[in-house]
Amino acid sequence: MVKSTLLFISLLVFTTSFSYKSSQNNEAPAEIHQTWDQFIEKWEANDAAACAAFYTENGMNIPPGFEISHGRNEIESFYRSLFDANHTSTYHHSILDLNVFGDQAVEYGEFTVEWEPIEGDNWTFHARSLTHWVKNENGEWKIEKFIFNTSS
Repeated sequence: MVKSTLLFISLLVFTTSFSYKSSQNNEAPAEIHQTWDQFIEKWEANDAAACAAFYTENGMNIPPGFEISHGRNEIESFYRSLFDANHTSTYHHSILDLNVFGDQAVEYGEFTVEWEPIEGDNWTFHARSLTHWVKNENGEWKIEKFIFNTSS
């Protein structure tokens, strides 16, 4: 009985503190949506450096079929290689679920990129994504880890 009571109290305290943290930042969903809008603007301008700036200094970009990019310099190189191989691209991003915990958030989303390559036919890339966001000391949401895979 004592163990059950302690377990219940522990779960209650954990759940209450968890809910409190996630309710502290009601602006986070709108801020993260706005951050994605800004990212897309830089993406469609083929600005690899600006896209990499949306990551933390030590952020990670984890794409399927490529090496993991560690840090902004590698992330910028990854994006530059994509942009250099294509005339243009159109990026669409949807947030399907977002859990905010104080100055961190975890997002489940999906995105589509419509590519117009320099050589070959136009093609479309569909992916599901998991994004770990961190709010920095300037109050900006930055991507700590971005992992995605192709959706079927």
